[in-house]
Amino acid sequence: MYRRDMNHPRSQQRWAARGSLKTGHLTLPMVLALVLAPVATSVAGRFTGGDKKRSDCYAEFEVENVATASKVECMEGTACDADGQCNGQCTVNVALCLNQTDPNVPKCTPEPPLLSVTSDPSLEVPDLASTTCGRFTGVVVPLKTKKHGAQRPGKDKVVVIAVANGKPTQDKDTLRIKCTPNPSCGPPPTLPCTRANANPAGGPNELDLVVANSGTDLDIGWTGISHNFPVVANSTLSACLRSCGPDGTPPCDLQASVGPGTPNGETFGAPLPLLAASVPVCVVNEWNPTVGTPMGTADPLTGELNFQINLTSKVHLTSPTQVCPRCKNGQCDSGPNQNKSCTVDATLVVAQAFGDKTYDLSRACPPDPGTLAASLDIRLPLTSGLAVLAGPKPCAAKPGEPRGVPVQDDNCFGEGCGDGCSGSACASMGTDPSSGNPVCVDAKGGLGQNCCNGTPCFPTAGGGSIIRTGKPVIPSPPFPEQTFPKTADGVVVSIFCIPATGTNSIDSASGLPGPGALVAPVRQTWIQ
Repeated sequence: MYRRDMNHPRSQQRWAARGSLKTGHLTLPMVLALVLAPVATSVAGRFTGGDKKRSDCYAEFEVENVATASKVECMEGTACDADGQCNGQCTVNVALCLNQTDPNVPKCTPEPPLLSVTSDPSLEVPDLASTTCGRFTGVVVPLKTKKHGAQRPGKDKVVVIAVANGKPTQDKDTLRIKCTPNPSCGPPPTLPCTRANANPAGGPNELDLVVANSGTDLDIGWTGISHNFPVVANSTLSACLRSCGPDGTPPCDLQASVGPGTPNGETFGAPLPLLAASVPVCVVNEWNPTVGTPMGTADPLTGELNFQINLTSKVHLTSPTQVCPRCKNGQCDSGPNQNKSCTVDATLVVAQAFGDKTYDLSRACPPDPGTLAASLDIRLPLTSGLAVLAGPKPCAAKPGEPRGVPVQDDNCFGEGCGDGCSGSACASMGTDPSSGNPVCVDAKGGLGQNCCNGTPCFPTAGGGSIIRTGKPVIPSPPFPEQTFPKTADGVVVSIFCIPATGTNSIDSASGLPGPGALVAPVRQTWIQ
């Protein structure tokens, strides 16, 4: 609940968090679910939303492109749907109006100023003494998806409580919103790996990849300051397999559906808390199907994997004491979903955080949208083989991207980037998940690989290359044995480019634009 008299900023609703990744049977751009429009230019219906006629004028709802009635019903993709898309949801623009003189409730006399107004989810609240409406806020109501992909109406509500000086002292109003499927939009996207969508070649039908809780490493930018982070465990990709037969040949085509209503949901794992050089960021990795859904190949006989996922990495500049919201006692402790229910997806230790360094993370607990610094286009090619990116100075800014800081190879001041790490970059020793050899483990939790003077770095100077090596593992029991599920614990790696955020504190600390590198041990489950 958000209170206007406490000057709480307007934030996205829980529905905007659920529906921010837009997918459907069309390829659609990702947009923010919060849609604002001036009230003066809208065609709107008025809804009192209450059952106490003596207080219904304290607060009322105005709904854009919906006629006045007892409830709001909107068909996906029509005029009342503000995004106008066939994307499995309705975005209904709602405004809050205070102290109204309404002929439909003649027994109600407003007595401004109101003492307080509470809105759940948050709508913009005008001045408590005013007789005007706030700006429209987009309330996102997803359609519901049945097991086999059919869509049915989705419902939700907005609740507002206004407290006044006079009698009655309280006006509680509820706006009920129903989103219905649009037959003209065609059938919903086929969900992966249903019986109706089985591998026509008769081989394995599904491959689930889950990131392990140890042995991971994430390196961001060329300065080395943001290297050696761990990756959020339990980040999952569930993909369909095609073309491979019962004996495991030839290699399977791999393709996954992502977004609302799919097994992969809207994000690749829980939010990722990162803190280095006193710059705290919380990264939400949303799927970005506008540039292609996850696809590639998987070889059942060797365990070799080669595929690409495309993400919109939303970088939030937060606080060292609360880098990302936590899921505590089954509820989000901060962010737009504060006090709402959650399930812990992963636990991560943020070594440089202030106070409690342990973060129980949940996809249901995103950071405050008001802290968003940038949305980065990340193309992540993953392989169980060898990933290489040659220097010098890779990953310069592309046209249209922020320039960030001038690209360099490393932060070694000409001394070269070698193999030996020390200090906090080698706080303990662990085992390289790909080779089985000893490897440094950074105090931040990732793997320390290349360093200069104890500081992590990328060895791209003088035409050197960033190299990461994965590990294919044959599924067990091996093909052509037809026992399922089959499992394997392999390693996938990636080297990719990261754009600048346009926020100097982040770009200068990490060295952006610049390269990124990922090492991720994954549990593979092959399903027939």
